[in-house]
Parts: sequence; C-alpha cells; structure tokens
Amino acid sequence: MRSACLLFPIAILCNVLLLGCQSGDAIIDVPIKASQVGGYIDSSMTWPLELSPFQVIAPIIISPGAILTIDPGVEILMDWKMGFAIRGSLIAQGTSDSLIHFSALDGVWNGLAFEGGESDTLSCLVYCLIEYCNAPILCDSLSSPTIEHCTIQNFTHVGIYVGYRAEADIVDNDIRNLIPSGDPTGIQCDPFAFPWIYGNRIEGHSRGIHCRYTSFTIIDSNYIADCDTGVAFLYTYNTVTLKNSELTDNSVGVGLTWSSPEVTDNTITGNDKAIEAGSGSNPYIRRNDLSNNTWTYYNQTPNGVDAEQNWWGTTDSTAIAATIYDFYDSSAVGVVDFIPILTSQP
Repeated sequence: MRSACLLFPIAILCNVLLLGCQSGDAIIDVPIKASQVGGYIDSSMTWPLELSPFQVIAPIIISPGAILTIDPGVEILMDWKMGFAIRGSLIAQGTSDSLIHFSALDGVWNGLAFEGGESDTLSCLVYCLIEYCNAPILCDSLSSPTIEHCTIQNFTHVGIYVGYRAEADIVDNDIRNLIPSGDPTGIQCDPFAFPWIYGNRIEGHSRGIHCRYTSFTIIDSNYIADCDTGVAFLYTYNTVTLKNSELTDNSVGVGLTWSSPEVTDNTITGNDKAIEAGSGSNPYIRRNDLSNNTWTYYNQTPNGVDAEQNWWGTTDSTAIAATIYDFYDSSAVGVVDFIPILTSQP
C-alpha cells in the first residue's frame, strides 16, 4: 500500500466524503501496537486479525479492480475526519461472535463511501459494528453492496445513504442512536434508488427511513420506533411499498408529502399520528393494524382518501371517526373513507 502522505488525493477524498465533523474528546485509547494505514490500495490485500487493531491515519482509497478483505474480529480505529472511498471492493465479513469493528479514535470519522458502481458486485459489510461517525455508509451511484447483520450507531447524519440507481441489500441491521445529535436519519433513499430494506431494527432518529423521489423501493418487515417520523415519503410513486413492518412509539408512524406509496399489512400502533398525509398524497392503505394511536389518519390534503379494510382497534364507526382528522374537522381537507373495516386484528 502506498504512502498516505500525498495531500492531493487526501483533499479529493475529503470533498467526496461527508464532512461537518467537529473534533472531540478521545473515544478509544490509542493502542500501543496499532498497525497504521492510509492512502491508496492498488492491488488486492487482506487485513488479518493478527495485525489488528488498524489505525487509519489518512483516507483509504481502494482503486478500481482492487479488493480489500478484512478478517473477522479486526478492529479499525479512524482518526478524525478519515474515511474509505471504495472504488474497487471492500469485503468486511465478520461473524456473530467475531464482529469487525469500525470506530473513532478522536471526534468522529467520515464513513465508508461505496463508489464502485456497476463493476462492484463483491462488496459487503456483514456482522460489522460501525459507530461514532458522520455518515457511516454511503452507497453512491450504481453501487450495490450487501449490508447485513450490522450494528450502526451513534452517528450525526445518515446511517445508510442509498443514491442514484444504487441497489443495496440492507438486511437485518440494527440502526440506532443511543445519544441522538443533529438531525439523524436511519436510512435515506434518494432519486431512483432501488434498495431492498428488510428486517432492520431502526430506533432513535429524526426519520427512521426517508424516501425522496424514489420509485422502486421495497420496505419490508422492519421495526421502527422512537423516531420523529418512522417512515417519511417525499415525492414517491405508487411503486414504493411499505409492508409487514411495525412502527411504534413515533411522533408520526408514516409521513407523506406528494407521495402515494402502498402501505399494506403493517402494525402501526402507539404513535401520536399513525399516518399523516400532506399535500398531493394519495396512498393505498390496506390490512394495517392502526389501533392505539392518538390520531389514526391525519389528512391535510383536499383529496378524499381510501382507507378501507384496515383494523382500527374497534368496529365502532363513531369511535374510529373520532381518531381521524378529515373534512369533518376542517372543510379544507378531504374525507377519509374507512368503511368497510376489518372486524379483527389482521
């Protein structure tokens, strides 16, 4: 691996990775025998457990065609503002009892940026612990890493970002902020992203999942709690699906702005507002458990809403109507049609 002392490539990477970090107190004591690494990786190599921990003292740039493999149990300690630009492949595959640990040495670091595009079919993060970071995982245009069984915690911006035409598999991860700061989002999907978001546990964010201008995103079997908005949709289409998920103890379970996703077979309970629909939103809502929320459906659009065949915790239409904000509360908004209703919990 070449020296990391070249200022030009370091400056380029710092522009690529998200900045905005502030220096802070040391998080982890510097190991006396840490292997210091940084700079370009031009040919494939492995970081073995016997050389762990690795201290990243300059940005790591994995060149196209090169593969960096990190063994189970390896600890990677990042200097302030350091990060990875993955233009080749990164294989960080730990095990359930031997995690790969990415953490900060001082302040926060800048994350793992996958930039390999369509040529990168190998990259994966499996059984990794990633913490004290600005934006832990960035899936840039066309990149498709597998992110499974990871714990991603204590970050300032976005836990996992999925960009233009990126097709990341995001499965069975624990994404949480134990000490929330800033305006963190668990998973953010931007225009024309195609992720599969399945079986994740997402807690303690401003937005658990945020979909912006997306058209083919599947959100399936996730648990989302203690967020300002569990799942936020902005300018998304009816090909976006939220299903089989549990959204609880959020201020808003599902928030919609100019969006019409399919919302089916979810448990959306214990929230201040189960579903809040803003301007231009007309979602498809079926077979959800919408019981035990302060408001079940909060309509802020002038259009009528089809919310038939859901469970509201009761079959009493008067009691259900009392939890719905619509035309009967303000003539400026449309009617929420909830009949016929399910007669039991789906």
